[in-house]
Amino acid sequence: MASWKNISVDRAPFKWRVSSTQDNEIWLVIRDQEGNGYSHTLTEITGMTWGEMSEHHWIGRDGGGKLRVPTRELKDFIRERIVHGSLKPNLPRADVFKEAKMTYSAEFWGSHKDLGNDDHWIGGDAETFEGAKEIFDKIKADYLKRNRSSDWAYACIEGPEGRLHEETNPDFVASRDDDYDADRSEFAMQQGMAHGTRGYNEAMGYDTDEPEDAFRP
Repeated sequence: MASWKNISVDRAPFKWRVSSTQDNEIWLVIRDQEGNGYSHTLTEITGMTWGEMSEHHWIGRDGGGKLRVPTRELKDFIRERIVHGSLKPNLPRADVFKEAKMTYSAEFWGSHKDLGNDDHWIGGDAETFEGAKEIFDKIKADYLKRNRSSDWAYACIEGPEGRLHEETNPDFVASRDDDYDADRSEFAMQQGMAHGTRGYNEAMGYDTDEPEDAFRP
């Protein structure tokens, strides 16, 4: 999962990160110090089309390659729409300015994580390796259940000790079908941020007997 980055607008602190890159859209999450969350596409933030962003070398011409989020345009969006505008939060509140308790992460990517392509599809965090492995196995099983096993290229579990588990998918297919259930995954991650394991699992249709707060994207 992409890490949070700091940005200051008119002396107000914000954090942002890329949440997903799907269906020719790059989604960013922005949070203020009060925990309000805003999820919007790079198209909305810059006012440019995918092709125009390619011309500015922010993304590869084919939609792949290294992603570079334009800081000036991001600051302008935050200043005009959030600080001095009336843009309403569209995510559950979450305090990302406090030190996170979750130290192990399960991550599924559209390419090898080390390539830096910002194509993280889905994942989750836990306090223990065992908790992260449980999330890892459930996400992998969900891909299989939905006959989408070819959607992810690389998956791993990372913790304070480093990369503890990794898998390369031999069935990966680079092109993703339009009917991929991105809305469900995004909603589940939002529910996980707000309500922990139970919220995530209910949104994904999993059993909800796990301890609370074992998942928090």
